[in-house]
Amino acid sequence: MTAPLGRAARLVGVWLAVALFFIVQNVAVRAARGVVVDFQWDVFHELVYWLVWAAFTPLILAAARRHPLEAGVRLRSLARHLGLMVVVAPVQIATSYAVHFLLGGALGLVPAEEAAHWRAIVLPGVTWGTFAGFLYYWIIVAVYLAVLYRARVAGLEEQLARARLDALRAQLQPHFLFNTLNSISVLTATDPAGANRMLLDLSELLRATLAAGEAHEVTLDRELAMLERYVAIQQVRFGDRLAVRFEIEPAARAALVPSLLLQPLVENAVRHGVAASAGPGTVTVRAAVDGERLALEVRDSGPGLGAVPANADGIGLGNTRARLRQLYGEAFRLDLASPAGGGLTVVVELPLRRPAS
Repeated sequence: MTAPLGRAARLVGVWLAVALFFIVQNVAVRAARGVVVDFQWDVFHELVYWLVWAAFTPLILAAARRHPLEAGVRLRSLARHLGLMVVVAPVQIATSYAVHFLLGGALGLVPAEEAAHWRAIVLPGVTWGTFAGFLYYWIIVAVYLAVLYRARVAGLEEQLARARLDALRAQLQPHFLFNTLNSISVLTATDPAGANRMLLDLSELLRATLAAGEAHEVTLDRELAMLERYVAIQQVRFGDRLAVRFEIEPAARAALVPSLLLQPLVENAVRHGVAASAGPGTVTVRAAVDGERLALEVRDSGPGLGAVPANADGIGLGNTRARLRQLYGEAFRLDLASPAGGGLTVVVELPLRRPAS
């Protein structure tokens, strides 16, 4: 179905729903009074009346778009709408009665005597219907303005959310960069070859990050590829003290996740888990699909929650939590837990999303 036909079908559907409402109301009132339903007026006339309004609605909407009721043009636009209203209202009601009697007579829904003298019958109805038409004209304009306002608010909210995400990501990237450069600076004096490898890994990671563009979500597979470059940098720094394991369910790799989601979680695991331990440490990254949810875990073998400072929810976890809320509202989970075997586990659950094909 083409776009114009689709819009026309939706418009007719709305007015049919209005007609059905009044038909049900008419039948209910008749039934409550114990009166037989008059099909001609209680059913057929309602259908005709509201479908004729459906035919006039595109004209009114076009006028609302062409003559917006906004500051600076309000009085001029209002005058034009009043002029159109004075024409549309009587024409609409006259058309409704003409269709009612001519089509109804042809279909046998209107008695022949009424159909033959319909002009005399409808004069009072046209007079009253014109005033009702003034009201319906403005109802149509008001509904259009309400829909337009809601669309504008939704657009502004989307722009605001995207701006917040951009700010959060801009905050995260320098934080990671400065930490890595600090590590390179330390290694320069003790392990120049390691510092050089770290610098090359950093270059590759930054190239991959820039290649991701402005997308706020990437596939988990792509996120893991960037994470592996970050892990390579950290393994130069910690050597045999750091082991990183990936336990990724194949079905999870195509799922969408916020870009740079895992890196700050692994950074926290290294900083508060491995670095805080006297001996070697392990960081495990898990991902699995659970129904319509994507479950992610980053677990370290460090001392657990007791070693995490009170402000650890700052740029790392705090940034991650804020980005998840911007992207998913309240449809996400981010929890910290100390498993029985020790260490710290960060659990993230997201709605399962996949790239558009």
